[in-house]
Amino acid sequence: MEALKRTAKKLLRPVVLPLLARYRLRVKVRDIRRSLGSARGISSIDPDRPVFVFFAPEAGVVQHFAAHCVVARTLQELGHQVLLVRCFETYRHCIVLEMNRLPLNRSTQRRSEICASCAQSGLQMTSQYDLPTVQLSELVNQETLDEVRQLARSMPADAGEFEIDGVKFGALCGSDLALNTKKVDQLRVTGDARALLEAYVEAALLSYRATQALMRRIKVARLVFFNEYSMFMGAVAAAKRRGVPSVRISQAIHRNIDRRKIIIMNDPLAVINYHRCLDEWPKWRNLALSAETVEIISDNNLARLNASGFTVYSPKYSGGTAGSVFERLRLSPGRRLLVAYTSSLDEYFSNINLMAAVGTDLFQKEQPFPDQIAWLAALIEYVERSSDLQLVVRIHPREGANTREVISSEHLTILRERFSGAYENVRIVWPEDPISSYDLADIADVALTSWTNITLELARLGVPTITAFKRVNPCPTGEVVGWAPTPDQYFQLIERTLRAPVHLDAIRYAYRWSHLVHLTSYVDFGDIIPGSDFYGIPPFRLPAEAPLVESAIVHGRSIQEFRRRNLAERQSPASRATETQALHRQLRRVIWFLVTGEDSAQDYRLCCAESGRLEDFDAVLRMDGDFVEFRTATRAVRRRSRAICRLAAILAQVDDGVESPAAVA
Repeated sequence: MEALKRTAKKLLRPVVLPLLARYRLRVKVRDIRRSLGSARGISSIDPDRPVFVFFAPEAGVVQHFAAHCVVARTLQELGHQVLLVRCFETYRHCIVLEMNRLPLNRSTQRRSEICASCAQSGLQMTSQYDLPTVQLSELVNQETLDEVRQLARSMPADAGEFEIDGVKFGALCGSDLALNTKKVDQLRVTGDARALLEAYVEAALLSYRATQALMRRIKVARLVFFNEYSMFMGAVAAAKRRGVPSVRISQAIHRNIDRRKIIIMNDPLAVINYHRCLDEWPKWRNLALSAETVEIISDNNLARLNASGFTVYSPKYSGGTAGSVFERLRLSPGRRLLVAYTSSLDEYFSNINLMAAVGTDLFQKEQPFPDQIAWLAALIEYVERSSDLQLVVRIHPREGANTREVISSEHLTILRERFSGAYENVRIVWPEDPISSYDLADIADVALTSWTNITLELARLGVPTITAFKRVNPCPTGEVVGWAPTPDQYFQLIERTLRAPVHLDAIRYAYRWSHLVHLTSYVDFGDIIPGSDFYGIPPFRLPAEAPLVESAIVHGRSIQEFRRRNLAERQSPASRATETQALHRQLRRVIWFLVTGEDSAQDYRLCCAESGRLEDFDAVLRMDGDFVEFRTATRAVRRRSRAICRLAAILAQVDDGVESPAAVA
C-alpha cells in the first residue's frame, strides 16, 4: 500500500503542484488588490497644495524604490505633500520584468508572479513609511492602453522619426535597447530587437499618458524619477510639456554602488550633468580637497582595481600573481609601451539618441579622428612604422558576453573583422582574454583612451593618459588628460608625453575632478542607512541633511553649488599642503596594494631612495629600469611595474605647497 501511495504521489505531482501554485498565486493577487484598495491613496492629497510626485513603478528593484521612499518620507516629514506613482500589472514590459530576465514572449504565470512580488514589495515599503500612492491603473484605462500599443506598433522603420506631441519617443528608448542588445544602430533594428524597442516605446508612452492624467487631477510641483530608463523618461516628457521641472535621483557610483549616497540633480540626463561639471571646472580646479575626501576617492580606486561589483567589467588586478602580462603578450623590453582602451559604440549612440530626444547635443564634433575604428587604424599604423614603440589594444570587456550579459556587441564583430590580423608590434586583447585592464595599466608608459570610464581611473593612478575624443566622456584636458585636435598633433602629443617628467599635479587634478563629477551631487543618508550595500529601507528618522533634500527638490537649487561654496569657505593657506600630505599617504597605500594585492589600513614609512635601509623605514622601494624591488621586514618582491616607478618618483619629489599654474586646453 505504501509503495502504491508513493507511486501515486509521483504521478500526480506534475499535475497537482502547478495547480496548487496557480491557486496560491490567485490568492496572493487577490490579497494584493485588496491591500492596494485600502492603502493610503490619492484621495488623501489636497488638490490645492503642490505635490512632489515620485514616478516609481519599479518597486521590484528594491534598492531603487527604497531611495524613492527615503527621499519622499524626508520631504513629508518637512511638511510637503508627496505621492508615489505605482504599478501593478499595467506595463506589458518593464525594467522589473527585464531584471528577472523575462523575455517578451513570457508566460502569463511567470509574469504574474513577478508583478505580484513587485507590488508586494512596494506595499510593504510605502506602508512602513506611511506614503500615499496612486496606481497607474487609476490613471489610464483600457482605451489608453490599446492606443499606446497601437502607436508603438505604428512606428516607422527609422524609429528616430517617431514623434508624439513633439517628443521623440523612438530616440528616447534607444538607450534601453543598447543596454540589453548591444545594437549599434538602435533605431533601425528589425526582428526581435524591433519588438523589444516597440515594447520600450509602449511603456514610455504609457508613462507619458499616465503623467498627463495625473497632472490634470493634482498640482504637481516636481516630478522625481530614478535614472533615465525610457519608461520613466516618458513621464519626464509629459512634465516638461506642462512646465513641471523634473528631478533625477540615483545612487553614487562609489565602491560599486553606495546606497547611502543618494544623488539628487535637476538635469534629466547624467551626461548633461557631466558636461555641466566640465563647464564649471574652472571654479573648482583650485579648491584643495580634505584628507577625508582624498581617502574616499582612493577607497574607490582600490575597489575598482579589485573588480568589486557589477560596475566593473575587467578582471581584477592580479599584481603579478597571474604571471607576467608583459611576457604573456610577448612584448619587447626594448620598446616603450602604449596601451589603448576602447569603449562600447552602442553606449555612445545611446547617449546621442537620448540627447536628441531631450533636444541637446553636447558631444564635440571636431575631433582628431572621425570614429573609434579610424583612431585604432591610425594608431596601429603609427606604431607599426615606429622604431621604438609597441601597442596593446584592450577591447572593452563589455563588448563580449560576460557574467552580466549573455550577448556580444555588434561593434565587436566590426572590430574582429578589422583588426584580427597579425602585427609585429601590436597586440589585441579581446574581451574574453583573461587579462586585467589594470594589469595593462601597470606596465604602460602611456595610456590612450577613447571615451571609456577607465580614463579617469588611470589618471588617478598617475598613468599619463591621452584621450582621442574630447568631451565625449567629459574630463578636463590639459590638466587631467591630454588631447590634440588633429592626428599629427595627437601623435606629437604621445611623443611629448613619453618624455615628460611625472608630477603630483596630474594626480591632484584627477582627484579634484573625481570629487566634482562623482561626489558633489548626493545627499548623505548614512545616518539612517546603515551600509553601502544595505537592502531594503531602514527605520526612518529625519536625516541630518534633510534641509539639503528640501533645497534641491522643493526649491530647485544645485547641491553641487552648495558643496562648492562649502569647500571654498573651508580653504586656508594650509589647505593645499594638507591635500598634498593626504595624496602622498594614498600613493603609499596604492603602492602597497600594487605590490602586495592587499590594502594597507595603516600608513607606513616608505623610502624610495637607493640609500634607504630597512632599519630606518617600514619598506624600501628601489627602481631598476622598468622593474621595482620592494622590501619589508617580512617580504621581498621584484617585478615590472611602470605605475609603481612613477608613483615612487612622485613621492621622491619635494612639494613646496604652492599651487602651480596649468592652462585648460
